[in-house]
Amino acid sequence: MRLIFLKKNGLDLKLKALVVALVKQTQQRMIILIDEYDHPLTNHSQDTILVEHNTQVLRPFYTILKSLGEYIKFFFITGVSKFPQESIFSGLNNVKDISLLPEYATIAGYTEEEIQTNFMPYITDIAQARTTTIDGVLDDMRTWYNGYHFSNKSVSVYNPFSITNYLSDKEFKNHWFLSGTPSFLLDYLKARKFTEKDLTQALKDGSSLTAFNPQSISLSTLLYQTGYVTIKPNPDFIAVYDLQYPNYEVQMSMYQNLLAVFTSHEQERIITINEQLKKAVIHKNIDALCSTLSTLLANIPYNLQMKKQAYYHSIFDTTGFLLGLDTHSEIDTSNGRIDLTMDN
Repeated sequence: MRLIFLKKNGLDLKLKALVVALVKQTQQRMIILIDEYDHPLTNHSQDTILVEHNTQVLRPFYTILKSLGEYIKFFFITGVSKFPQESIFSGLNNVKDISLLPEYATIAGYTEEEIQTNFMPYITDIAQARTTTIDGVLDDMRTWYNGYHFSNKSVSVYNPFSITNYLSDKEFKNHWFLSGTPSFLLDYLKARKFTEKDLTQALKDGSSLTAFNPQSISLSTLLYQTGYVTIKPNPDFIAVYDLQYPNYEVQMSMYQNLLAVFTSHEQERIITINEQLKKAVIHKNIDALCSTLSTLLANIPYNLQMKKQAYYHSIFDTTGFLLGLDTHSEIDTSNGRIDLTMDN
């Protein structure tokens, strides 16, 4: 097996010459794997000029791949988002998109059967270390890391990255957040000044989950393609997908990212502030709670959303979730309307 890495300069012509030479030398057709094909575009989604430039660079590369059909045995390409056929793939029109096909829905994760068949010794060790039952550990694993659906009729799968880290560390952590968030998602949220209510509405609108256009992509499509929401199985599915957070880990990651966007703090700073708020709530230290909340809000520019009450509702709703509290906004009572309540 040979792995070939090509740098960008003249890569289309180099690729053709290299593939032909290797096939003649080995007398075997090539297998080509491309990961994160969309990175040159999604990573600069707010810079339309650079996106167009990178599109023009990539298009002839994929055109060359089509001309090499007789030398290629298998071609597999992955990425976060799917760009329209007429963009970088205009010359490569013989590929099959398997993103939402039921027969491939478990290819990117562990099923429940695979978890219990392959990892039971690790799960048993964790149960013994935590003095709990195997069923208890499995229930917690489902809450934290299961729940992904890649078609409307598929079984749910676990996040392999998070499962591997959990079985190694023997501790529930937010591995999703630590693995990094696509920068273009945060840029998108910042540029459009979304609130938490906008996010809730996006979960109800999954009309198109496959097309990616940096200038017109919907929030629901972007959240699905970046893995923050997943398909909610619906036997009555016709044309619009129901969307939901797959699990606690991903929802926590989303809210941490939202809070960073809302308050203009760095993501790592949000984690620290959240821990400080938790301590203040646990110890019922009102002074520490108010002081930390002031720190949280201090970075918001004076001219940002100052007249929109919903913006601040979003901040406190998001903070409440991260603290493990039930938050409720705009509650009508006989004495008036309560802006926000937080309950244990």
